[in-house]
This record gives sequence, structure tokens and C-alpha cells, in this order.
Amino acid sequence: MKAFRSFVISFMVMISSLFAADTDSCYSLQVSSVNNKHLREFHIKSYPEVCEIVYLTKMTAVRCGCYESFEEAQTKSEGLMTKFPNALIVSSYKRRFKNPKNPKNQIKVPVKVTEVKEEVQVPSKLKIEDNKLLMIDEEEGFSELESKGEEGFSDTAGIGENFDMAFDNDSLSMYEDEHVKAQEEKGLDIHGFAEYRVGSFTQSHFKDYSINEVRVQASTKYIIDDNKFFAFKGDVYHDEVLNETDIEIREAYLFLRPHNDIDIKLGRQIVLWGTGDMVYVSDFSPKSWTSGFIGREDEYGKLPSDSLRVNGYFGEHHFDFVSNLRFRPDETPTSDRFLVYDPLTGGFIGNGNGPDNVYDDGWFEDMTFALRYAYEYNGYEFNAYVYNGYWTIPSQYLLPPSNNYTYSGLNAYGGSVQGNLGKGIANVEVAYYDSKDDRSGDDPLINNSLLRTLVGYEQEVTTNFSAGVQAMYDVIEKESNYQLYTLRLTRFLLQQTLKLSSFTYYSSTADDMFWKLNLDYQYSDEWTVYTGANFFSGKNNDTFFGAVQDNSNVFVGLRYNY
Repeated sequence: MKAFRSFVISFMVMISSLFAADTDSCYSLQVSSVNNKHLREFHIKSYPEVCEIVYLTKMTAVRCGCYESFEEAQTKSEGLMTKFPNALIVSSYKRRFKNPKNPKNQIKVPVKVTEVKEEVQVPSKLKIEDNKLLMIDEEEGFSELESKGEEGFSDTAGIGENFDMAFDNDSLSMYEDEHVKAQEEKGLDIHGFAEYRVGSFTQSHFKDYSINEVRVQASTKYIIDDNKFFAFKGDVYHDEVLNETDIEIREAYLFLRPHNDIDIKLGRQIVLWGTGDMVYVSDFSPKSWTSGFIGREDEYGKLPSDSLRVNGYFGEHHFDFVSNLRFRPDETPTSDRFLVYDPLTGGFIGNGNGPDNVYDDGWFEDMTFALRYAYEYNGYEFNAYVYNGYWTIPSQYLLPPSNNYTYSGLNAYGGSVQGNLGKGIANVEVAYYDSKDDRSGDDPLINNSLLRTLVGYEQEVTTNFSAGVQAMYDVIEKESNYQLYTLRLTRFLLQQTLKLSSFTYYSSTADDMFWKLNLDYQYSDEWTVYTGANFFSGKNNDTFFGAVQDNSNVFVGLRYNY
């Protein structure tokens, strides 16, 4: 423990010293910002000459001045702060104000286009003329963007970041073209983050911490030629809770474009289908429930798989084929970290005395296959899905010495539709799960066949505040039906640098609940502070959330982006 504490202290001192020694940083007044997912709706009519548009990882902002100290920025920005009362002083890189790819009078933003392929964003050119932001129209030339703010600014363009949920699935119009983006990023660019997270259980527990880990991630992309590149993203981490240090490869794949209408990815990658927000109907890629239960970043709720993925684009028709070359199940809570309910003993167990998620089958032994057909019509996106493989949640577990979960066979057939409804986005998704190892439903150790239906709706209620609701209903063969509801609330403050979010699962049939609270504060382009809590409850011990009800926890974290 002492050695780990020394390591953490040394790690944070090193990162802090790097930040303190960074002579390329300055202080600036941020008067407006928007999430990059919705940059097309960023309406600015005019702004002072000292201000520029800067491009960040997740958002685009208007920042005024680049000063050596906080005090200098505060003094020289008094007039602007009076004019823009919601503005705030932030730390930023000096290079953001002299980016050769985006000079002050020529900028680019992604826009939605009529005909797109998966993961395509087409840039639309804008320029600044006479302190006005103008957009190039192919037919009419330059036209002035309308203003939404009283002083020519829109504080946030009326868009909340949690609308990402609606586009973090199989939405055709919002996909990002990795091939196109790769061509814009000439050379080998390495970026990532370093972070430390620590948390504690709120109840008596056999573990001192719910999470206590240092993690450093590096991500890069090597361009081979116009139709090929290699992408890599990997983490080095130390998990003090499990006393392990390891390397986790999140992405390592080769991208090929043998034809204008065909894309191929081969290697480790993350695939996410379906229209649900943290509720999965037609998506059978592996998930990490453990990460979500202890307060890791949301991206770690999606596990990578070693896959072959082929996308074909034929006019308005899109086909997406994925084969996992080795089966990988969901990462569910186990007794090495959690107190979990054991149906064999009828009580809660810990200290690693229960089953684990180890699945030992090798390459090409238990492959899975999935096919998706997508079509967009009149603003609505229609999808059909077919899956052949295995349940990603366990059916049973073997007794010692194996002590591992087992996973039964599954076929699934489904479809979805998603589009605008009123002022928000609605989605409906249905899938039939054919439990092919026990279609009669007589084996109590194998999951039964079921029909799953999901209905969801999300809307921005007021500026910087949005809400999303979902209802899922399972009709299960020879078992009681299951109902699940979710509620997501998201609020942005301080020019979208402070994000408050709440996500709740509640099952009326199982009478259990999982409530996830998060507060993220982006202090500067480099530093982000996290804190949050995860609360569980359940009337019965043998339900999904009831089985981990003694593991409620709180956590804090600090991340440095480079």
C-alpha cells in the first residue's frame, strides 16, 4: 500500500510539473462554446476582433485574448465580461490561436449531408468577414449565419452534450469517416490522457476501495496511403483494488478501402449498434458493467473485440457485417471486487470466492456473426439486424475447480427506427432472442427465449438542460415478463465546462434500481476533474441490481489530456 501511495504521489507530481512547466499555455476569456456533435448549429453573428474560434477535443469555443497570467486576463477582459456575463476565464494552449489548419479567417465545421456513408462528416467552409461569420453555400455563395444570442452570441447554441446518446449508435447521418479524418491528420499524431481515480464503498465491505487506479492512454493513427491506415489505442494501468498492473489494448486494427463503396476493418475494435441509451436490444458486442458500477469513464463501458468488419454502401442502402473472431462476453460484477449474491449458498460472497468472467476458448472456436441493414428515408433511420452467436450474459457457472461462467447459444432477429418527433428524438427497437440451446425453455440453467421491445424519447427541455426516457419490455418464454425504465437528466453550466448528469435504471417487475450520478468539470483544455456516486437497491437478492446492492460507492478523479 505504501509503495502504491508513493507511486500515485510521484505520478501526480510528474503530471503537475509538466503542466506547470508548459510555457505554451495562456489564459483566455471564453464567451461561447458548443459541443462538436452540433457544431452545425453554432450561430454567431459577430464578435470583437480580439476573439478567435478555437477547436477542442469535444467542443468548439470562441475565446478572446491569450494572456500570460490569470490576473492579466481578468484585468484586460473586464469590458468583455460586462458585455458577456456568462463568460469565464480558461487555460488554453497558445497554439490554438494560431492553428495553421484553421486560420482566423478560414474555418471548417462538419455538417450533415443528404447522402452519406457510415462514419462520414463532410466539412462546410466558413469565413470571417467584417467581424461576421459567413458560411459558403454552393449555390448562393456566402450568407450570414443568424444570431441566437442577444449580443450576437449564443452561449451554448441551445445544445446539450447528452444528445450524443442519440448519435452514439447506428445513426447514418452523424457517423464520422475515419478514412477522411485520417487524410486530414498527416503524420503520426499521438495523443491521450493520464488519470487517477479513487473511490470508496458506502457500506461495510471487504475491500478498502471501490476503485483506486492510475491509467495512462495513448492513441495514434498511422497513414499508409489514401486507402489504408492503422489505428491503435492502448492503456497502461495499475489497479490497486485487484493489485494488478497490466496493458489493455482498446483498438488495434487495419483499415482498408478496396473500393469506393466498401470499407474493411480487421483487428481489435469497438462496435456499437442499436438505438438505446445504455440499454441494449440488438447490440451483442461485449460490455463492461463493472466499469459503470465503479465510476470509470463511460467509454470503458464498451469492451473491444477482435473482429472483422465489412461495410458496404450501395446508394441509400448500407450493409454492415461483423464477425467476432473469438467470443468475448460481458464483464459482469464478480466477487474479487464486489459483494455479489451467490444462488448456490443463498448469500453474498466476496474475496474472489465466486465465479469469474474468464472465457478460455481460443481463436476461431466460438466465432459470432452479425449483419445490419440500414436505410434512411425522410429523416428517419431504419435498421434490420441478424445475430448468430451466444448470450453475452452468463447462463450458469461451473463448480470448482473451473469456477467459470458458461454462455449458451443465441440467435437474434430485430429492427429499429429512429428520427425526430416533436422537439426531440424518438426511437423504437424490437428483437426476438432465440435461445437455440433450449428452445422449449425447460432447462432452468439456460436463458429462455424472449421478445424485447424498447421505446425511447429524448429532448432538450430548456437551454443546457435535456432529459431522456426509455421503457423496455421483455416477454419471456415460460417466465414472468420483465419491465425496465430509464431516466437521463443532463445539465450544463459555465459555458458547458461543468456537466451534471443523472442516469437511473428502475425495474418495476424486479423491484431493483441503479442510480448513477456524475459531475465533470473541465478546468482547462488539459485538466478535468470528476466526481460521482453509484447507488444500488433491490427488494430481492437474485435480481440484476439486487445482486450487487451492497456495493454503493462514491468516487473522485483527475485527468490530464495531452
